[in-house]
Amino acid sequence: MVGGLIAANSSTILTHLNWGASYLVHDFYRRFIRRDASEQHYVLAGRLTTIGLCVCAGLAHVRSGIVKGQFRSHLQIGAGTGLLYLVRWFWWRVNAWCEVVAMVSSILVSVGWLALRRTT
Repeated sequence: MVGGLIAANSSTILTHLNWGASYLVHDFYRRFIRRDASEQHYVLAGRLTTIGLCVCAGLAHVRSGIVKGQFRSHLQIGAGTGLLYLVRWFWWRVNAWCEVVAMVSSILVSVGWLALRRTT
């Protein structure tokens, strides 16, 4: 039973790391920054992005004290993008740039709120 729980946890973590690297490299980097590189370049970029995401996740875990705080921050970030992801199915003007701006602004506002909350 313990082995099954460890395998499920490991599978979830690895899936999210691969998904994040795929999204960042294929959907953002390849589309907007470097369009004409070789496949080897994108594979290397994906591997480095996976390592970077793993390091960032580890730092975020060490930095946050409790799981409840992580869940709150995740909900705050998702609140800024959730409506846009629904609207894109019904309005043709919502494109990838809108999603990128929504994600970045949502993260900045969430971090700002968390910083203000900690100072008071």
